[in-house]
Amino acid sequence: MWKSVIILSVTSLAAVELIYYSIHWLIKQKAQHSNWLLNWKDPASTSTRTCSSTSSSTSTRTCSSTSSSTSSTGTTTSGSASASGTASAMYKVLIFPDESVVCKNHLSGSCHNKQCRFSHDRTALGDLIEVIRGTKKTIDVCVFTISCRDLAQELVNLHENGVVVRIITDGESINAMGSQIGTFRSAGIQVRHNRSSFFMHHKFVLIDNAVVINGSFNWTMQAVTGNHENLLITNNMNICNPYEEEFTKLWALYAPINLTN
Repeated sequence: MWKSVIILSVTSLAAVELIYYSIHWLIKQKAQHSNWLLNWKDPASTSTRTCSSTSSSTSTRTCSSTSSSTSSTGTTTSGSASASGTASAMYKVLIFPDESVVCKNHLSGSCHNKQCRFSHDRTALGDLIEVIRGTKKTIDVCVFTISCRDLAQELVNLHENGVVVRIITDGESINAMGSQIGTFRSAGIQVRHNRSSFFMHHKFVLIDNAVVINGSFNWTMQAVTGNHENLLITNNMNICNPYEEEFTKLWALYAPINLTN
């Protein structure tokens, strides 16, 4: 009997030791993987990036990118970004909510109302509109819900100026209060949507197949002035290409001929 107890005890100790070393190995592997992620660099780019933060009433983060072929300096403020030339790398971040709604006339340089109740300061929405207005040929919008009239009007304006505008949205959101889908269709803009119990939950935009805007931001006024939201804007083609492929796939999938009730 005692011999059996001793054998059982030795076996149990061996099992505990095996578990201990297994856990230790897993922790070590995870740490190495984390370090790899932290030190990962885009294989298509030789650029290095340094950032510094300044403290003021508005949080400002300045990042400089240097490359063997090009160099650029971008400033990202809580709610500010601007489009840069396609020859240099662009990484911009917009943070919502805005404290006030931007004056669209001011963005166009035509607001002379001294008592204008809209903001004449830089805002995240204003910077987003400026990027959208920079579209030359095509803009593909793949957003879960669109009810912000200001952003919708920007797409209508582009369409009327000859830009090819395509929109993908969620089928259930089409009939939501304030939805702008009817506005798009009345203007002659192509809109496609899913008919599924699952959401079309993307929130990205492709401009001229060269710039992608992606983040948590739905095109609603609640997202503009209420929710904590973010958008990343970049012309890195390693990032743009998968979004272009996804839009192309969904555009074909949601073609009327492929939809069933």
